[in-house]
Amino acid sequence: MEDKVAADVGNVAIEELLPALPMESRRALLEHQISAPSPIQALALPHISSGKHAVLISETGSGKTLAYLLPALQRAREADEDSDGTSTGPSSVMILTPTRELAIQTLAEAEEHCQGILALATLSARTSWWNLMDASVIVATPSDLLDVFDHEDAEEVKDLLGRVEVFVLDELDELLPKRKYVGRKLARYQDPGMWPAEGLVKRLMRNNERETLQVVAASATAYRSSRLRLEKVLKQDKLKRFPIPLPRLDPQRSSAASLEAAAAARDVIEDAFCMGGLTDASASEKKLSLDQEMHRVSRIKKHKFKQACQARDSAGFPED
Repeated sequence: MEDKVAADVGNVAIEELLPALPMESRRALLEHQISAPSPIQALALPHISSGKHAVLISETGSGKTLAYLLPALQRAREADEDSDGTSTGPSSVMILTPTRELAIQTLAEAEEHCQGILALATLSARTSWWNLMDASVIVATPSDLLDVFDHEDAEEVKDLLGRVEVFVLDELDELLPKRKYVGRKLARYQDPGMWPAEGLVKRLMRNNERETLQVVAASATAYRSSRLRLEKVLKQDKLKRFPIPLPRLDPQRSSAASLEAAAAARDVIEDAFCMGGLTDASASEKKLSLDQEMHRVSRIKKHKFKQACQARDSAGFPED
């Protein structure tokens, strides 16, 4: 069942949602004048920082990248500090992007929040296998990663994938489109019609035995077909680490759910009052509280609608 999470996007600061946020991240947020979380960040930051799996659904420019990046970097840093030199090696964050341009952009954003504290890597002509092995954060396209894996020893690849603690699929709809893949097969785990990202997830499931492995996907739309493709591979996990379907974090759906829940609860209070089950005082207090909640959520929805109308007008689209 879909995970419906409600969040108050009022005056809560990002530092309140992530109390252990490193000083480097706090400085980067301050430089960009970011203090209050966006709606998707208000939902995702506490959820992801607790190690839960999620599919983030929010429009482009809404702050999805920071919504998964901040808790992922925090987790990587904590794991790096707690590393005891065991054979499994340091934990790492692996982020898949559909294009190299987005990989470079995401890596640059991660660097702003690390400032040299964590080793970062993306794939380029100068990237060696040992750069990847030493990195706490790896950002790359599935095709580039699988191509590198194909030229390395299987045990080395298993060691690298076995260290992954947080696995992110950014722009899920582009990584796992609805249509079947018809390009060149890049890995032995890539079945016919399977996209490179699916093959990489499948190999990760086979090579990673961490009970705490976390999977996060992000997209502006997160079409059902893309989610089903991902969940089909996750179902094959022998350790059964992933809830199916994955929890969806969508600010718009959460606002609507909060409004419906408040309205339903208010109806119950009124019915109980009419039946004589509540005193005047308790009924009035509870009705007032629910009225305030309905007003708050309704105000958020009206604000979003106004923003959408302004965007439509600025784009020159006619009214319906």
